[in-house]
Order: sequence, then structure tokens, then C-alpha cells
Amino acid sequence: PSPLREVDAAVSPAAGLESRDAAADSDVVALQVRTVSIALHDAAAEASKFAARWAVRRAAKLRRDVTDASEFLGTKGQEAAVASWPVIVDAADAAARGTQEVIVHSLDKFRGCVQQGDEEDEESPCASA
Repeated sequence: PSPLREVDAAVSPAAGLESRDAAADSDVVALQVRTVSIALHDAAAEASKFAARWAVRRAAKLRRDVTDASEFLGTKGQEAAVASWPVIVDAADAAARGTQEVIVHSLDKFRGCVQQGDEEDEESPCASA
């Protein structure tokens, strides 16, 4: 207690009542602050729970969306592969035909050189080719 309060208490008989009223007011304010603090804490806890529930629901939806997209892309990839098989088969056939033509042409040329070499007594010009 400050010396001024002691003087005020001695001088005024009502001073004791005022200090008791001030103490009661201080207790009321402290109780109100505590009540507001508890209410804010509870509101923050509820907001946190709400945010957590929202995040869990959103994550579950994103998982479903990603799974659906993955299945869709897998199906489309398989469809594209199946659709490209005829093109691949045609390309392989064309390559085989081209290879066959080259082999036939080479064998015909070789046969010509062998026949020409049999007909001449000299060394065939195909031998150097």
C-alpha cells in the first residue's frame, strides 16, 4: 500500500469502501477477462476442428479425383495402344516387304554375276563389285 492510500483511508471513512469497491471491480474485470479468454479458446478450438474436418474431407475428395483421373488416363492409354496396333502391323509389314525386295534384288544380282562368270573363261567383273 502506498502512503497516499493510508492517508486517504485515515482521512475519509468512505475510503475503505471505495478501495473495497475497486477491489471488487478488479475481481469482476478479471473474471470477465477470464470468461472472454475461455470463450476465445473454445471458439479457436472449434475453428481448428472445423478446419481439420474440412481438410480431411477435401483430401478424401482429391484422392477420389486423382484415382478417377488415373483410371481414365489408363483406359485412354490402353485404347490408344489397341488403336495403334494396325498401324504398327502395317509398318512392320511394309518394312518386311521392303527387306524382301532388297534381298530378292541382291540375290538376282548375285545370280547374274554367277551366271556371267560361268559363261566367260575370264574372271567375272562382278567379283570386284
